[in-house]
Amino acid sequence: MDWTVIPYQTADGEPVVKDEMQQFGDHEYVRLIKAAHLLEEYGLEIGASHVKHLSGDLWELRFDRYRILYTTFPGRRFILLRVFIKKTQRTPDKELRIAANRMKDFAARYGGSADARQDKG
Repeated sequence: MDWTVIPYQTADGEPVVKDEMQQFGDHEYVRLIKAAHLLEEYGLEIGASHVKHLSGDLWELRFDRYRILYTTFPGRRFILLRVFIKKTQRTPDKELRIAANRMKDFAARYGGSADARQDKG
């Protein structure tokens, strides 16, 4: 079974993650989409050179200077939570809070734990 990448949307359908990707321009948007599709293609086997565990159920996909914060969800889904340009060595607390709040919101609306790492199958 393949993995699916789902960009987070607010409860009223606002595509905030897609909007975050598009704010960097069309060329960068396409590159970010391709980077996110690496998750679909390789799943949990993507490798440490591309991903980093941040805390709890929160992970970071590294792509050039861009960071895509994501979580896994039951049903072999990656939920993209936040996209930003990383300017410092440490991931800013503000970015972590935004991603954590979105992760909680998604889990509350769609049920279940945000951690689906047991879906390795």
